[in-house]
Amino acid sequence: MSQEKLGVMGSVYQRKRSVGTAEHRKHYRHPIHWRIALVHKNGDKNDIYHGRTHDLSVWGASILVDHNIFVMTEVVMLLAIPPLHPGLKETIVEIQCRMAYTILDSEQSRFRIGIRFMHFKGEGKRILSDILSKRVIPKPEPRPYGAE
Repeated sequence: MSQEKLGVMGSVYQRKRSVGTAEHRKHYRHPIHWRIALVHKNGDKNDIYHGRTHDLSVWGASILVDHNIFVMTEVVMLLAIPPLHPGLKETIVEIQCRMAYTILDSEQSRFRIGIRFMHFKGEGKRILSDILSKRVIPKPEPRPYGAE
């Protein structure tokens, strides 16, 4: 498989996090680490990359993978949602996505890919929204810098 066809980036960038900066996303990203598979149609075959979510909302995610990949075309993300109770099966949600960026996350020693969700298969969006609302502690209210 050629690197040109995949659109693999020739260089890797590292994003610095600034202390005290405001989050610019419209929707809160939950710090959840669920298994994922990215499926990229490459001619008559599928390239599959496995990883984990770094953070997640019903509108997008950042994921961690071992490969420096970036494609301009849509990809399919298979999100494996663990069961709420032991003994039950995980739920697989299929999502059409676009990649926004790929960077090296030096803290994780993996590549972090920003994903924007385009379309959910079936009831996937409702399922994800319901599960996130049941599992995650609501985002704390922001406090002024330096406040205790």
